[in-house]
Amino acid sequence: MLVAAAVLVGTAGGAGPSPGVTFGSKGVVSHDGKVRYVTRRAGTGTLAEAISTKGGVIRRSRFLKGFYGVPLIAYDGSTGGLARNGTRLIVYSPRQQTTRFVVLDPRSLKVQSRIALSGNFGFDALSPDGSVMYLIQIKSNPNGPIAYDVRALNVATGQLYPGAIVDRREPNEKMTGIPMTRVGSADASWAYTLYIRPNGGPFVHALHTTAREAFCIDVPIGANDNDLSHVRMRLRGGSLELRLRGKTLATIDTRTFEVKR
Repeated sequence: MLVAAAVLVGTAGGAGPSPGVTFGSKGVVSHDGKVRYVTRRAGTGTLAEAISTKGGVIRRSRFLKGFYGVPLIAYDGSTGGLARNGTRLIVYSPRQQTTRFVVLDPRSLKVQSRIALSGNFGFDALSPDGSVMYLIQIKSNPNGPIAYDVRALNVATGQLYPGAIVDRREPNEKMTGIPMTRVGSADASWAYTLYIRPNGGPFVHALHTTAREAFCIDVPIGANDNDLSHVRMRLRGGSLELRLRGKTLATIDTRTFEVKR
């Protein structure tokens, strides 16, 4: 059901580095768990709704011209777009030439701003206060795997910050891969994403959403792509655990990024 609802934005022939958007019942849930925000297609536009998770009562709704979905952030169905402090909700329309975002006030669903970026972008994360949006800027590469940059955008101005977000330890390494699963810290200041690559082993992308920096951590866990699609992550104390069917495959120290198996 989820796959059918998603709009993929990588290549026409296969999965890309951004899963796109979703319409329908899954949506994204508020930090307190009381409200689910969803988008539904309505004629030539979109209906954004805030629905009580208990009882399913529609609290408020807003019609938007054009098609805008709740952002998917990994191929396990993880969603995003809602600031942890509840002040901003992002929905967007992925396109090859121009990517459009609408910033909503979750409390009223009124439009705060609209942002249009030239090029193919996918949503990645938000800072806890919703002031910075992180994007996957997809670059065409006809001779190899799809490459991309992680970019930061000032939500208030709608402008991209200069340059890409790269691991300062390996600034020249190109970003490739497909996001399989995501987990975030309790305060939303860190977003950890497990990626698989067509050439090379899996890695965890650790994005510091308040400092606008990221670290790529190779995780040699020896699992095939089919098993990797079932790996999930959890934060426990100062560790990030990668688990498959109840077994811990690897543990990453979230302070030093040391990997233990």
